[in-house]
Amino acid sequence: MTGRHAVEAGSPLPLVVDLDGTLVRTDTTLEGVLSLARHPVSLLRALPALRLGRAAFKARLAASADLDAALLPYHLPLLDYLREARAAGRPLLLATGADRRTAEAVARYLGLFGTVLASDGRTNLTGAAKLAAIRDTLGGRDFAYAGNSAADLRVWCGASAAICVNARAGVVRAAATATTIERAFPPAPPLRLLLRAMRPLHWSRNLLVFLPVAVAQATGGAPAWGAAWLIFAAFCCAASGTAIAGELTNLAADRRHPDHSHGAFANGTLALHIGVVAAVILVFCGLALGSAAGTLAVLICYAAGSVAYSLWLKAWSLPRLIAPAARYGLRLLAGAVIAVG
Repeated sequence: MTGRHAVEAGSPLPLVVDLDGTLVRTDTTLEGVLSLARHPVSLLRALPALRLGRAAFKARLAASADLDAALLPYHLPLLDYLREARAAGRPLLLATGADRRTAEAVARYLGLFGTVLASDGRTNLTGAAKLAAIRDTLGGRDFAYAGNSAADLRVWCGASAAICVNARAGVVRAAATATTIERAFPPAPPLRLLLRAMRPLHWSRNLLVFLPVAVAQATGGAPAWGAAWLIFAAFCCAASGTAIAGELTNLAADRRHPDHSHGAFANGTLALHIGVVAAVILVFCGLALGSAAGTLAVLICYAAGSVAYSLWLKAWSLPRLIAPAARYGLRLLAGAVIAVG
C-alpha cells in the first residue's frame, strides 16, 4: 500500500492520479473479469478469493488476467496534461484501488509516476484508505487529486484541488463543493456511443424472418405479420446484445486490430459497466420477445451460439464458415415457426 518513496518537501503541489476511469478509460478489475470469460476455469478459481475480501480478489484476478499495460485505453488529454506537469517539475503519484500488479505495470509503461499506491491483496485502497495512504506518503502535505466518480469524493474532500476526468455533472458539482477545481475533462455522450455499439445497420439481416411469412401468405396461408414483427425485434435485441458481449470479451484483440481498435469499448469512450448492463438487458428483451412470439427456443439457440462463437469458436476455421449460415438459418426457422403455427 505504501509508495516507493515519499515526495520531498518544498516541491510543487503534488498531483495524485486515480487509475480506473481516470488515467485509463476502463475499469481494470472488470476488464480482468471479462478477459477471463474466455477461460472460465481460471475465473472460477479466482472467485473463492472473494471470501478474503475485494483486495484479495483483485490480486488473484490481476495475476490470472495479466492485462497488457501497453494496450489499455489511456485518457490522452489527461496524459498530455500529466506530461506537462512532470516537465514543470510537479511530483506525480498514482493512487488506485486496482491491484498493485496492474498499477505498477502502468507506471512502468508510462514512466511518469514517482510513487505508486495500490491495493496489495490485503487492503483495498479506496475511499478513506486511499486518502490515508496519500497523506502518509506526502507527510500531510497539500495535494491535488485527479479522479472521475463519486467514489473519489472522499479523497477530494481532503485535497487542495481537484481534476475531474470523465465525471458526470453532479460529481463535478460535488467536487467543486469539496475543493477547488483545477481542471475538468468532460465525458463523451454515452447514448450515441451505445447506439453505435448496438450495430443498428446490421438489423437489416433480421428481415429474413419475414420471408417464410410472405411465402405462406402467397400460397394461401394465414398471415402472421404481428408475430413476425415481434421476432424481428427479438433478433435485433439479441444480435445487439451478443455483439456487445463479444466486444467486451475481446478487448485486447480488438485493440491490436487497426479497425476494431476504434470501437467504443476498445478505446474506452464507453464505460465497460454500461456495456455489461446493456448486453444483459438486450439479450433478456430478445428472449422475452421471442417467448411472446412462440420462438423462445430459436432465440436461445441464436444467443447461446453467438456468445459461444465470440468466446471460443471463432478461433477455429470450420465454425467461422458455418456460423453466418447458421444465424441466417435460425432467422428463417423462426419465421417458419410462426408461418406454419
